[in-house]
Amino acid sequence: MKKILFLINNLGGGGAEKVLLTLVNHLCEHHEITVQTIFDEGVYRSQLDKRIQYETIVKKPSRIKKSIVYRLLKYLPASWVHELWVKDGYDVEIGFLEGPCNRLASAASSGVNNIAWIHTDVLGLTDKESGFYSKNSEKDCYDRFHHVVCVSQEAKSAFIEKVSPEKEPMVLYNPIDRHTILHKASENTSLYEKKDRFAFCTVGRLVPPKGIDRLLEAAARLAKEFPDFDLLILGEGSEKEALQKQAETLQLQGQVHFIGFLDNPYAVMNQCDVFVCSSRMEGYSLVVAEALVLGLPVVSTDCGGPKDLLNQGEYGLMVENSVDGIYLGMKKMLTDRDFLEEMKQKAQQRGNIFSLEDTIKKVEELL
Repeated sequence: MKKILFLINNLGGGGAEKVLLTLVNHLCEHHEITVQTIFDEGVYRSQLDKRIQYETIVKKPSRIKKSIVYRLLKYLPASWVHELWVKDGYDVEIGFLEGPCNRLASAASSGVNNIAWIHTDVLGLTDKESGFYSKNSEKDCYDRFHHVVCVSQEAKSAFIEKVSPEKEPMVLYNPIDRHTILHKASENTSLYEKKDRFAFCTVGRLVPPKGIDRLLEAAARLAKEFPDFDLLILGEGSEKEALQKQAETLQLQGQVHFIGFLDNPYAVMNQCDVFVCSSRMEGYSLVVAEALVLGLPVVSTDCGGPKDLLNQGEYGLMVENSVDGIYLGMKKMLTDRDFLEEMKQKAQQRGNIFSLEDTIKKVEELL
């Protein structure tokens, strides 16, 4: 039984956090797992298996505390902050998110198998988001890892281009628990009742990289031609209030429904006709994979990871990474029912490839 530490910013409702939850809740069957957050917050804290040890660095985080801690993690030597905030005695230390978490894990003691996880297109990160004060500091950090894991070929290519690592990273797709997704999708929900109206949906954090603002613009254009559809937005985030105001300005109040974060989004997704990924950049897009498991036709911007999942557009509609692209993709699905049925069959076919057991086995080998 190995002692394994997972480091992550928080346990909020994002894709990386959900992937971590799936991984650790299965790995704790055979290993002693600790999850350590930088900030003690997030909806997934309560869903950790009781066998998992939970640690945090900053309790009751505020905006000021976060700013100070991020600056310390960015500019102080990684060995200093690691000695200050991370306990010794682990066999494996995993930085599960780009930036501060990976900087911390890079300073693991010699003899510890340390692993960095890359969930996004690092070329699209701003200097502030990257968590490093220079390109050299970023390269030095990742060259200290035994392994770097990228969640898609697109994420790997971007990582190599930006970092020029000494060792080639590996690609390991995120774990998808098909059985749980399909079981939860069959549950009753009162949050949305499918009627005769066509329904689009999207799921994710309401933050700028997810492009929900562009989705609303595309929906407003579509509504001028075809007003009889709904758009369901599942998730929470810093942009929620601004997006709600945008929907009002665009006169979409009767069509756009902000559902919020759900422990079980699948029952609502299962009531919809098409899933839309409007992201500006994605390393993998867990929710696109989950939509495929549900047999839900997908429209996705050409934003990175979905290319792998949709096999360059074979299993879903890839569109230009713009408002025009999203609008034209939604319109195609809404108006061409033969194409919609074809994409539904393709989604069902692709959804069958995901195996949680295979992914967990590969992670075990990596550990």
